[in-house]
Amino acid sequence: MPVPSRQRSRVVNWPGLLSSRGWWGVNSGDYYETLNYGYDAARNLVQIGYPSSINLTYTRNSAAQVTGVRLAIGNKTATLASNISYLPFGPVNSLTWGNGILLSRTYDQDYQLTQQQVGNWQTTYRYDADSNISETATSLWGAVQYEYDALGRLTQEQTNSVKKAYSFDATGNRTQRTTTSLTTSDATDTQSLNYASDSNRLTSINGSTLPMDAAGNHTQINGRRFTYDSQGRLSEVYQANIYKIADYKYNALGQRIIKRAYVMGSQALAGTTTYLYDPSGKLIGQTFYDGNGQKTSGQYWFWLDNMPLAQLTANFSTLGEVSSSKLIYLHVDHLNTPRLATDSTQALLWRWNSDAYGVGAPEEDVDGDGKAATIALRFPGQIYDAQTQLSYNYYRDYNPDTGRYVQSDPIGLGGGLNTFGYVLGNPLKYTDPKGLNPLALCFVPGIGWAACTATAEAAASACAAIGTAVTGALLGGFFAEELPNSGDKDASTPTGQRGSPIDVESGTNEPTEIDGREYSGHALDRMQGRGVPPSAVEDAIQNGKSSSGNTPGTTVHVGSNGVTVVTNSGGRVITVIPK
Repeated sequence: MPVPSRQRSRVVNWPGLLSSRGWWGVNSGDYYETLNYGYDAARNLVQIGYPSSINLTYTRNSAAQVTGVRLAIGNKTATLASNISYLPFGPVNSLTWGNGILLSRTYDQDYQLTQQQVGNWQTTYRYDADSNISETATSLWGAVQYEYDALGRLTQEQTNSVKKAYSFDATGNRTQRTTTSLTTSDATDTQSLNYASDSNRLTSINGSTLPMDAAGNHTQINGRRFTYDSQGRLSEVYQANIYKIADYKYNALGQRIIKRAYVMGSQALAGTTTYLYDPSGKLIGQTFYDGNGQKTSGQYWFWLDNMPLAQLTANFSTLGEVSSSKLIYLHVDHLNTPRLATDSTQALLWRWNSDAYGVGAPEEDVDGDGKAATIALRFPGQIYDAQTQLSYNYYRDYNPDTGRYVQSDPIGLGGGLNTFGYVLGNPLKYTDPKGLNPLALCFVPGIGWAACTATAEAAASACAAIGTAVTGALLGGFFAEELPNSGDKDASTPTGQRGSPIDVESGTNEPTEIDGREYSGHALDRMQGRGVPPSAVEDAIQNGKSSSGNTPGTTVHVGSNGVTVVTNSGGRVITVIPK
């Protein structure tokens, strides 16, 4: 019987700065990795120590903005990005990658990206009155025009040679995709999708039935059979229905941390992959072990906030030290999806020209040298998995061919009325980094950039309603919070419970900002006294059940870890109630 995957975390430099995190594996496999974190005097993250003496360093200005990023592998150092500059209140408008390629971005008065220059490659963006992208034009791939219905769902994308048309039902299920050649005017492909009459479960594609379990999780796609664990997470994949080719393990945060791949037919262990995440939940690396448990190689990603800057592929000696490595620079689109990759000589190695939903394989040997550049990153929060042929998206798995998830949303209707849909049918505007809830980037005058929640009820106005009506908070991570619209409020008992508002003392700790979130002194006292780390508080806020408090402007978050957190209208943690 498999031993569950385990994770160890240690919080030091109280209150709340995670200094190290350890991960280790299953059964007899000794897959131990450690990540270390360093902070400046203002409590900003300035260093991440990856496994095998790989270190990332951030330089920050007086406003705490990152202005430079450097990488060290043992005694060797390299610049990943320098001369990083920002527009007022937010977005990066220029930087220089370590290979000398320049990034220049131009925005309109609503801070929508209108032009991006990456070295010699240019992309322009045009928008309609609802802030939907109506056209992209790139120097590499030409122009693509887009059309939408009244609910903001993408209904058509058209290049100079191909048109794809999409149809939806009343609840946002995509019912048809028709691909037409503009050269011959013939439909080259038609995908028809049918759904259960009493739910949004996909039952068949082009007349072929899609098996599912009682929870609606798809159990077979494209000749692969899936099984799920008790939490509804994809746990095994079989080829030809009988040969297990991979299994997966997850930690208590819902993160996939172990994949074991098998030789089809013999069931011998072919290799193991471990996954590494930063404190905000971004995937920052995967390490590969052979069938004997020997660490052989790894891929590590280095980020500027939510923009991936570079990828390092490292090969390891038998002692686990880096014996050779390859650094490539990543260049993203308006959503922070990697589209191009270059090497130290500025040669283009890799490019991904997908359709709006992510259909289309990357070109991995653009320079034709016979050496593939493999980059698994896809849409924000996603990584391609070769065994499932799906994109792993933190809490769920995304199928770009159907433009929807293969599992229902674990937060239920909190992510929208259609619990299988991806980003409300508008993948050019919204992202879903954790497979829970569509987000969009918005700029709020006088406040800055925000990650706006784009629920089904507010999809049409999530970014258009700039000002106090915008839902979101300053972009510091993956999730949106409510914008401050009133002063600090005392904490309250949860709605539906008896009791008066909690009398919150000032606390012996000083109010502190931790990873972009403000904590009252009282909250820090409660956390320190009961050993509750900030990661548990943040998990309750982001992933717990939220409801309005009795006092206006307060929200009560009850986490699956048993921790209850009360925040004010600005997202400040007022008090913490341990389980």
